[in-house]
Order: sequence, then C-alpha cells, then structure tokens
Amino acid sequence: MHRVCIHRHSAQRQFKRLAPSERALQSKYVAAKLGLWESTDKIRILKNLEVGEGYALPQLRMLFLSWHRPSRKDQAACLNSCKDGEFNYDAKYKGATQKSPFSGERANDLKRDGFVTNHASVKLGSGKDVFLDGKKALQNWRHFQLPWAFVDASTPILEGTKVCVCAHELVAWIMNPLQVLYVDAKEPPKFPSRVDQNNHQQQAAFAFGSGTLRGHMLAGEEKFAVEWREDDSVWYEISSFAKPANFLSFAGYPVARLQQKMFAKQSLAAMERAVRQGSVDIHSQSAFSALHHRHPCT
Repeated sequence: MHRVCIHRHSAQRQFKRLAPSERALQSKYVAAKLGLWESTDKIRILKNLEVGEGYALPQLRMLFLSWHRPSRKDQAACLNSCKDGEFNYDAKYKGATQKSPFSGERANDLKRDGFVTNHASVKLGSGKDVFLDGKKALQNWRHFQLPWAFVDASTPILEGTKVCVCAHELVAWIMNPLQVLYVDAKEPPKFPSRVDQNNHQQQAAFAFGSGTLRGHMLAGEEKFAVEWREDDSVWYEISSFAKPANFLSFAGYPVARLQQKMFAKQSLAAMERAVRQGSVDIHSQSAFSALHHRHPCT
C-alpha cells in the first residue's frame, strides 16, 4: 500500500521553522482553502484544516488508498494510524444501532442531523442448527466476503477491536477504519425440546455493531445480527445510519447510497449461501457417521 501519514505535531514543528512572513502567507492560504495533497508516490490524502493561535494547523484525516487489493500489512498500517475511540460522528449516537430498526424520536433525531438509516433482513431458515450456522458465518465475516468489498476473515469480533473495511472504487481500493462498539450474544439452550411460543428461553441472538473512525469516508454505525426467534425462524439483519464524513464523500454520496443498497443485497445472499453450505456439511457428516456406525472399518 502506498500511503501518506502526516501527524499534527510534525506539522507544527515544520510550521514553526518558517519565517513570520512565510507563516502569515501559509496561514491565509490553508485557512482559505480545503483540498487534496498529493505525495511523491502519487497517493492522495484528504485534509481538514482548523485555525488556531493565528495560523492554520493541519488536522489530517487520512484517506487510505491502494492500487491493488489491500494485504493484511496494508490494513494493519491503516488501523495503526487511527486512534482507539476517535469516532467521526456525534457521541450521543454512539451505540444507537443496538436498538434498531430505528423508529420514533431517535429516527427523527438521526434524520434531523443528516443521517440516512438503512435496514435489511432475510430469513435464513428455522431451528437451532441454522442459528448456529448463521452465527458461525457472521463470526467469520462471511457476510463481508464480496468481490468488491471485504473484511479480513481473521479479524476478531470483540468490543474495542478495530476493523478495516476494504472497498474497490473505480481504479483503486479504499480502506475504511471502524471499531467494534458492542457485541451482544444470547446463547441458545443446550437441550431445547420443542418450540414454545411463550418460552423466551428458546430465543437466541448474536449481534455486533461498529462505529466509523476518523479517516472513514462515511460517518455512522452499522450492525449485523443473526436472531433465532420464538417462532423458530432464524433471521439475518443489517442496520445502519450514515452520512458523508467530508466534502469528497459528500460529492460522491449518491454513488455511496447505491453501494450501500448493493452491499445489503449481496450480503444477505452471502449469508444464505453460507448457511446452506453449513447445512450441507452437517448432513454430510451425519451421513458419514451413520455409515461408519453400520459398517465400521475396525
């Protein structure tokens, strides 16, 4: 990955080396204009500027690009440049996806602050085995293994873990950093005997939500969940709220909205395939065990 990392303190030291007249000239220029810097290795980064103490200090939010499919090393470099807990959206909405889909006052607040909410779901099947297959698929990021977007399948789903979402945009890959905010897990009973509409212990769920860190093209949260409901059905759900994080993503937001819808559709299909594959594997193992029991080799 080709990337540029310019830190605030380094920028301050370089600025202080300038003569007073040069400081004033640079302050007027950078304070008046937002733009893109291009490094010698032809990788661009997005910069946000804030003015303080009579001159402009570059507060940079990295836009991580790669001309090839990002390797684990590329992704690690992206995440190492992001601080833990430095989310790029209002703190009052942190963890808001835990209670989704959004409705009522919360939905109105999000809309008023410029966020667009999304929700999609699909029935994966019925029963405990389907739930366990869906949970395993979610834990292995099977829902995010798409031709044009992916997360490293070895990324642990634990609160506080930073996640790098890689997406192909035109001729380059963009790496977007997030951090897992919460993990909600309700395990199924070990020995369920029958489905009981009034027995809430039959219900089980696995869900986690992530918030966007500074450097992400969008600002907001996303939640992925697999739920075994009281009627014995198992569902996969996606919930999110987002808005552009900078002027570059604002300009391309109509395309981003189409990508969000495309991701939801493809992610639902990926989970259906993963659960079907899991069911096939289980049935194959059961058939082999039965055959071995009837005709043991020893």
